[in-house]
Amino acid sequence: MHHFAEYGDGSELTSDDKKKFQLLRQRLDWRKEFKDIQEYWKYVNSLNNLFDDDVYVFNLQGDVIFLAQGSTPVDFAYCIHTEVGHRVKGAKVNGRWTTLDYPLQNADLVEIVTSKNSHPSLDWLNFAVTPNARKCILEWYKQSRMQESVRSPRKRTGQ
Repeated sequence: MHHFAEYGDGSELTSDDKKKFQLLRQRLDWRKEFKDIQEYWKYVNSLNNLFDDDVYVFNLQGDVIFLAQGSTPVDFAYCIHTEVGHRVKGAKVNGRWTTLDYPLQNADLVEIVTSKNSHPSLDWLNFAVTPNARKCILEWYKQSRMQESVRSPRKRTGQ
């Protein structure tokens, strides 16, 4: 626990993961060297085989987010923050509106659109891939059912 608190999330990575992450970070820093954006994107797409089990996407700030292969904007939203996931209204991938079940690809730029009036849908369980997203969706429904039962208790029969 002390090691984790002292060195952070990266301390839990295996040496192979650390090498991959360092290589990716180095290559992303090299983007400044490219004069032509299309050449840069060719280069970024060549990174696809670096992560076999993961997909890496970018948020609007340019941060790299690693997700499981087949992840969707819903998984991305819950990775950012539970409340962002709970409030998803829609998603843009690479500047275009997309469905919430769209499977994210390497190097996608993902933007989540939220609304105070939005809430999770049980249908999301049909395409949410990450355990965190699935757990958060189920917990939200359990919590909302408990709140509903407190607000409207069942009437006893026979009285």
